[in-house]
Amino acid sequence: APVTVNRRLTSPPTYERDVRHIEIDTTGSGIHYEAGDVVAVMPVNLHERVVDFLALMEWDAEQLVTVTPRSADVPAPWLQFPCTLLTLFSRYFDIFGTPRRFFFEQLAFYATMDVHQERLIYFTQDPEGREDLYDYNTREKRTYAEVLRDFPSARPSLAQLISLVP
Repeated sequence: APVTVNRRLTSPPTYERDVRHIEIDTTGSGIHYEAGDVVAVMPVNLHERVVDFLALMEWDAEQLVTVTPRSADVPAPWLQFPCTLLTLFSRYFDIFGTPRRFFFEQLAFYATMDVHQERLIYFTQDPEGREDLYDYNTREKRTYAEVLRDFPSARPSLAQLISLVP
């Protein structure tokens, strides 16, 4: 169904979050809804960016994986496993989102170079470091992928990274 209206409701710089009003023309689509129905929008990461990320991590884009949800009580019909790593990071993980401080805390455990580990610890434990983390991460809108690029000795396994990234 085509998008007919895509209008930003918030205006920077007073509000950083990008909140939008979107209208979709469902004419002839077979989609039926009633007032109060909810639609889920499942964004997809750009193919080229995911390929670059997988190359950075030295992971095979075509490797098949299965991810088991933490709780069987939470239905997730959109999850289709097994899938390739390319599909996993294209559809299911926000590797291009902005990490929270917890990510930096945990990443320090995987850093094998002292300079990387010290910087990650500084970001999360030192009051001045927290200011620097804000400048480095939030203000610059760094992504998980960019942080992993900037700290090449910090390489969690696939399973570990999946537990750290939403």
